[in-house]
Amino acid sequence: MQFYNVIREFVLTLGLCEPEIEASAPKENNKKKIYRFDESEARIRDTGLRRHLRPVEAFSEIFSGTSIGKDMLEDSGEWLSLAFERTGESVTLYLDPKGIKWCGEGIEWGGGKYTVSDKISYSKKYSFSIPEKSLQVMQCPKNLVSLLYGHHFDDFPEEVKTAKIYFPLDGIWPVCRGSNNVSYNLYCAYLAASRGTR
Repeated sequence: MQFYNVIREFVLTLGLCEPEIEASAPKENNKKKIYRFDESEARIRDTGLRRHLRPVEAFSEIFSGTSIGKDMLEDSGEWLSLAFERTGESVTLYLDPKGIKWCGEGIEWGGGKYTVSDKISYSKKYSFSIPEKSLQVMQCPKNLVSLLYGHHFDDFPEEVKTAKIYFPLDGIWPVCRGSNNVSYNLYCAYLAASRGTR
């Protein structure tokens, strides 16, 4: 784990990761409270924080074994500051997306979808040719893996090497990190827990 601590300090020094992260996700009845992506963004802003954690920030905490990282692995998965958008066989990744909102009556499968309210804004975007709905991390482009996890696949702990990334069938979807025994998976999701950073 010393290697991950060195990487984490390097990331912090470069300003790629913010050290002021909520120590715990909000809870309800002793479980992490779950939110729609837009609800979570509003909660984060209301508490004086800036955004969800970027993937590399979240995994840096987890791989380093910090108290925040351990809290992330408990209970529900959490939103990331990330969205996937599919157009045909191309998937675009938006880092720090703004303008994504829920549109629909219900939150259950088929009850609605996420859309862009007016125009999406973001800090960076990347496009990849990914026709599949899901891929194991080892099958993904190396630069995609480094972008999302902060490490090359060969440097992953063994439990992470079986992780999967789930991409949208169509449209734009916010992304969360998985929970419990699938903590290293990434999903396009309806609901997830909320944690912010400055």
